[in-house]
Order: sequence, then structure tokens, then C-alpha cells
Amino acid sequence: MSEPKVLILTGSLSGQISGGMGVAATEIAKHLSAITPVQLIKSGNENIPVKNTHIINASSPAKQIISYSIFPSDNKETIHYDFLISPYRTDDHYKSKQITNSGDSVLEVIETIAPTYLEEVAFYNQKIIELAQTLAFDIIYCHDWTTFQAGISLKLHTGKKLILHIHSLETDRKPDNKNANIYYLERKAMDYADAVITVSQYTKALICKNYEIYPGKINVVYNALKQGTENREQGTGNRALNVLFMGRLTRQKGIDTFMNIAELIHEDFPEVQFVIAGEGELRTEIEDRIESSIAVDNISLLGYLNSEEKNNLLAISDIFCMPSESEPFGLSALEAAAAGIPCVISKQSGISEVLQSALKVDFDDLPGFVIAISSLLESESLRKTISSEQLSEIKALSWEKTTEAIKDIMAGV
Repeated sequence: MSEPKVLILTGSLSGQISGGMGVAATEIAKHLSAITPVQLIKSGNENIPVKNTHIINASSPAKQIISYSIFPSDNKETIHYDFLISPYRTDDHYKSKQITNSGDSVLEVIETIAPTYLEEVAFYNQKIIELAQTLAFDIIYCHDWTTFQAGISLKLHTGKKLILHIHSLETDRKPDNKNANIYYLERKAMDYADAVITVSQYTKALICKNYEIYPGKINVVYNALKQGTENREQGTGNRALNVLFMGRLTRQKGIDTFMNIAELIHEDFPEVQFVIAGEGELRTEIEDRIESSIAVDNISLLGYLNSEEKNNLLAISDIFCMPSESEPFGLSALEAAAAGIPCVISKQSGISEVLQSALKVDFDDLPGFVIAISSLLESESLRKTISSEQLSEIKALSWEKTTEAIKDIMAGV
């Protein structure tokens, strides 16, 4: 019997744009393609290291732009640009990314006649449907809400099985201000799906509670670790200890809580450094807060880091802090643990199911985070003990095992 042909639908696989979802979807595609035929439709034009896979980059409909440069010009041009699709995207955050320099003239303003983001996602899903009509597949496998419209349509049109992989939920991304359209799309897609995969028991419970999906349809498969992140620098020498935050700069990830933690710890540990790695919609707000903070000289905001830069940072970090309000999994904490860094994490996270020895605090317990981090700052032996125990706890995780579990789910639908 031949292996089933899997059609993977996803947004951008760039970690910069799609965060943990992009990393996980890339690793799953890479390992799944080694054991079954895979075709993948994604947004963006980045190259990803996936062998034996038919990859299609979907480009957007033509957009007409009017360019104003330092040289007077009435020229109008029609261009194609790649869809910038991510489950975490907001129009306000990414609007500035479209203002660039081009050729010999400096573009001071680019006025784009473009749709809203939800309309752009709808255009992208229509493009997926058009492209999929030229492909042969047995299973439709969607990553997060930005491809769910196409997934439902293709299931209804072809009768093929639909599997959804939930890396995040709208109720996680915007717990206080969820988009009703996205929420109902997620709920409708999970109703239509033949199986739902999610990244933790924590997220499965939220799906059952907030989306009223039958628990028997939901399968928990943990994320794993990309090889090559275990690169720990031994000892601190004469440098000051540091505390690392690594993730999107959003309310969900608790970046504002991390700033509160930094300022409180600074009072008792004035030499400790606080490092923030990541981009997000709160970047400007955090920059302003750092400038006015009592710990201004001890807080560094590095922005987005590529893989090499991230690994170099992990190699010299002493404590990892993840105060997320709601974290479906938490790949950054897994990477920190693999690098030998003791972690202080929110109880409201999937990774807390894996890192049993990490120090865990309720996301809204600011004193609890301060106490936990302070205890690690004061005790090198505690840091070493937690680091060692975390390394033991994550040994069983691998993308090969994750992918085999996904294939078993596909075989059972």
C-alpha cells in the first residue's frame, strides 16, 4: 500500500514573521517528507531546507502603488509582492515593514492600494485553492487559522480528510480583545476537521473550554528541538549575571511583566543585566519604557535575532524568563533548557508539562517571578541543578518522534 500524499498548507515559515509556528511547521515538513510524499503551499519566498517536497510559494494579486521620492515623479507602477501571512500578524505592526528603499531613489512614502489583512488572508486562501486544483493529494494538513478557509473548501470539494495543527489560538493571541471573525473561523474549521493536533494538554483544555470541540478529536503532540542549539558557555567569568526574555513583544508573551520584574530585581541586584530578544507590536512602547526605567543601563533590547545570533546569546545567558499570559507551548523555553539555562516560566504554558523541574509561577504573580529569579541569582548550585534536570527531561523529545506521531494520526482518520 502506497504512503498517503500530504498537502501541507501554511502561512510564512519565517521565524521572524511566524515565530514558533514557522519553526515547528518547517521541521514537521522536513521530517514528514522523509516518510511520506509531501506537497507544501506557503506564503513568502524564503528558501526552507525541506528535501523531497514540492514547495509552492504563493504570490499576491497585483497591487498598484504610488511612489513619492525625493525626485518629482508622477509615475505609477504595478508590482507583485509576496503575501505576508502569519497567525500573529497585525496590520499596524507590519505596515511600516512595507516602506523601503528602492533602486537609486529614496522612497519617502509608499501609498499602497491594499486590502485589510483579513481580506489579504482571504485572497491568499483563494490562491491556495487555485494552486491545489493542479495537485494530487490524500490528506489536507493545515497549520493555524490563516489557511483554514482553504482547508475547509478543499475538504468539501474533494472529500479528502482534513487535519488541523493548532499552534496558537485567537483566545491566546488576544485574550482581552479577540477578533470574532478569526475565532469563529477557528471554531468552524475544528468542527469540519477529521482530526485536530495541538501542542500541549494546556491548549487542548482551552480548545475544549473556549471552542466546545469534542475532546476525542484533539490529539496532543509536543514540539521538539531543532538540533544544534545545545551550545552552552561554561562559567560566567567576571561578567555580571543576566536574565533573558526571548519572544514576540506582545501582551500575550508578558513583555510588560518582564519589565516590571527587571525593575524590581534591579533594586536588590543592581549589577544584573536584562536582555530582551524579539520583535513585536509593543516594540516602540518597550523602547520608551526602557528609556524612562530606573534600570535603563541594565536593559538591552536586541530585536529579532537569526539562528546563529540566537544560539550565541543562549550560550552566554544565565536565567531564562517566560512570563506569558497564555503560551500554547513555548519553543523559546525549550531552546533555553537545551542550552543549559535554568528557566522560570508561566504555569499557563504547554512547556510547563515538559519542563517539570523549571520554576513555575502564575503569569500574574509578579512577586512570585521576582522571588524565583532572585533565588537563582543567589545560588549557583540551584542554577546547575535545575539546568541538569531540564536537560534530562527534554532528552525524549525529537522532531522524528513528533512527526511519527503526526503520521499515526493521519493514518487513523
